[in-house]
Amino acid sequence: MNKKTICQKKHKIFFALVSLALACVMVVASIMNYSVPVIAANYDAEYRINRNLKVSGKGEFNIRTIHQYYDENEYVSLRDMAVALSGTAAQFNVSIGKESIVMTTGGTYTAIGSENGYFTGNTRAQSEPEYIRKRNSFTLNGYNNHYYTFIYEIENGVYDCYMYLTDLVLILEKEVWTEGDNLCINPDVALVLNMQKLEYEDFFTGTNTVLIGDATTGEVYYSYNGDMAASMASTTKLMTYLVVMDAVSEGKISLSDTVSVSENVNRLSYAVDGVIRMATGQSVSVSDLIGGMLLPSSNECALALAECVAGSEEAFVAKMNSTAAKIGLSDATKFYNCNGLPTYTDTAFESKIQNHISSNDMFKLVSYILAVYPQITDITSKTALNLPTLGRTVYNTNPMLYNMQGVVGMKTGTTNKAGCCLVSALQIEGSDGVHTLVAVELGAEDVVTRNYISKTLLMYGKQVFRAGGVSSIEDYDYDKYMSELGNVGVVGNEVPDNPEDLAQLIVWTARNYMGIPEAENIEIPEDAPGF
Repeated sequence: MNKKTICQKKHKIFFALVSLALACVMVVASIMNYSVPVIAANYDAEYRINRNLKVSGKGEFNIRTIHQYYDENEYVSLRDMAVALSGTAAQFNVSIGKESIVMTTGGTYTAIGSENGYFTGNTRAQSEPEYIRKRNSFTLNGYNNHYYTFIYEIENGVYDCYMYLTDLVLILEKEVWTEGDNLCINPDVALVLNMQKLEYEDFFTGTNTVLIGDATTGEVYYSYNGDMAASMASTTKLMTYLVVMDAVSEGKISLSDTVSVSENVNRLSYAVDGVIRMATGQSVSVSDLIGGMLLPSSNECALALAECVAGSEEAFVAKMNSTAAKIGLSDATKFYNCNGLPTYTDTAFESKIQNHISSNDMFKLVSYILAVYPQITDITSKTALNLPTLGRTVYNTNPMLYNMQGVVGMKTGTTNKAGCCLVSALQIEGSDGVHTLVAVELGAEDVVTRNYISKTLLMYGKQVFRAGGVSSIEDYDYDKYMSELGNVGVVGNEVPDNPEDLAQLIVWTARNYMGIPEAENIEIPEDAPGF
């Protein structure tokens, strides 16, 4: 073989490999249904999307949607949905003001005439106002709810509301699915949640760990990364409550005792993480400190309680960790302070450390508290609480208290590392009495994710409880699911982490996708260029 022939072969091989690589990238992207996230500022071409809705037994409707920042982060027009579902078992009435929504499931909606129209070219003119997502006033069936929505003025004094699709599905509790680009709903079929299916669809990857179970019996219905240690933020204060109540039950302190605010507590109350400002020497009752700690998540109230019980935060933290061991929590749980704030080490190379716990351990902790000190729900079930010795009324930060009937607690928590955390408790009547279901969610990337995942967990818990246990709900068939997706070699998001297997997978996938048969043995010169 002469040099010219070898050079020609090298070029052919090189361009063939480059072409194949580019084709494979597009193929794999298509197979994995991947799309590149684009921030809204560069997203005008697809910022507003017209979506086809198929309503079983009724027909098809155009639904206007807003995709916030990323593809498929979908908020749907409530007016469009109300018309499409009118006359079905999923119908609802809605009235929308400049900053408020009133919605009644089962109610009859009166159309204003502009519903189910189309966004012109799916574009947003620069002269149009920016959509702003916020927690607008939302009244559902007579109750104040906490949802994040967009309200947009259609014309003078007439507004529409765009609601996160998952939130709406959880409100309607009807079977909703997608078929290609179509959104489908069967108003006559109740929503049945399946945790395995949701896990396979990566529903929980927006969190670190979740769990739902029956605290009354100790049965865990479902957990995701249940043994993984995760930063817990202010859900720490549940352990602080337990240690304080142990001191009360042992007669070391009483709820009516007053605590003199220390300089440390005063300093924290005026810091960036302060919630309730307190003056040095101010007298506050133990009961008010507990209320301030649990409802608005006051870090200074937690510190005041720790100093009252143990003399110092360091001594109190030792009690927290010994209590964790006593009630059987694992090594995944460790406390560094009494409130869940970040703690920095006193070293030249400072380390930022935070209290951490697994969702399994959090479930055990909450189950223990509910068994020994059930009166905690007398506090955590309140939306507001008057604290006389602090001279103020405080409000509960738990969104589930507003978004689901029967919720009685328990605690929120947020730091940059921990993300948005929420421990929820819901009471449900059974044949043998009232049971308390507990949902644990640690590490959601934002409050919207925290809220809808927590509600999903609680709804699933109710379905399992009423069905008589997890075994009464059909297991999800993962193999069938992958078959329906038309799986051609990429299982979920599992991609080989070494170049050899990845290259083999890309070539295999491309051949199958393009119908190319396996090649005969092809000799490639050793000095042929590669990647």
